[in-house]
Amino acid sequence: MKMAKNQIQFQKGISIHEFISLYGHEEQCQKQVFDMRWPTGYHCPHCGNDNIAS
Repeated sequence: MKMAKNQIQFQKGISIHEFISLYGHEEQCQKQVFDMRWPTGYHCPHCGNDNIAS
């Protein structure tokens, strides 16, 4: 199985200003990664559960 391309790493045309506004703080970065990984919200690929254990 081929790994998916890292969407954050390969954003062509994004300026440093845009990059910092999207990913400048850890919370912002985590949100962007989460939103890219689960664009319709989190769900377990195995059981379909949408609760995140803390």
